[in-house]
Amino acid sequence: MLSPPFSFVMKTKKGYVAQVAEIAGCECMIPFKPELVIFDLDGTLVHFPHDYLFRETNRILEELTWPPVEEAVLEETFSLFDYFSFIEEDKRVRFQEHFWQAFDHKNYPAPVPFTGSVKCLQTLSDLGISIAIATARAYAEEELQAALAGTGILDFIDVLVPRRVQDRDWMDKSGQIQEICQRLDVSTKKSVMVGDIPPDITSASEAGVGFTVAVLSGGIREEILRRAAPDLVVENVDELINYFLSI
Repeated sequence: MLSPPFSFVMKTKKGYVAQVAEIAGCECMIPFKPELVIFDLDGTLVHFPHDYLFRETNRILEELTWPPVEEAVLEETFSLFDYFSFIEEDKRVRFQEHFWQAFDHKNYPAPVPFTGSVKCLQTLSDLGISIAIATARAYAEEELQAALAGTGILDFIDVLVPRRVQDRDWMDKSGQIQEICQRLDVSTKKSVMVGDIPPDITSASEAGVGFTVAVLSGGIREEILRRAAPDLVVENVDELINYFLSI
């Protein structure tokens, strides 16, 4: 992880090269001043509870009288964004359907913000940039607000859009992104998307978002994220503060 003072050169998919140096002389890689930044939630602004997912996985396997899977294997498949690959291919689709029906959503851990998440949101707010969340959680908006109460995150959020229950493809956020932009009357081209999984990036690109950022804080390997062609990859949202301050 790089921390200032630092200097490196990175070429983005848009073909320009930007040098990031000490904060005082930083040339930002974002080629426009964004009017809106859209964040994913779990793994991006708040910790994703890997341990809970893994416990639930083995609990559900036990209910099916299937053998347990070692945590190291689960962590490996998760990092490759191919979580259910530990299941035989011909059984995988049916298992996934059963898994999400049997998953204990009621006792899902309360969200815990990453260090720097609230500070990043406050920085954007101070700069006059609108902030939104597009999450794969299929909650009612009021339920999601209740879950985030006390985290400090809601103090800076202009629009919060969870996945609609009827949207079965939890990975496609293009509709949510378009809804956010319409509600805030902001062009997707003047927006930035920040997420921790490849579909966050591809959904944003398909929706016409002007700049995409992948964060490594969710646990997906960097090489997997880069296949989605984000404009920028950082360790966490805390690192983005310097980029926005340098616009």
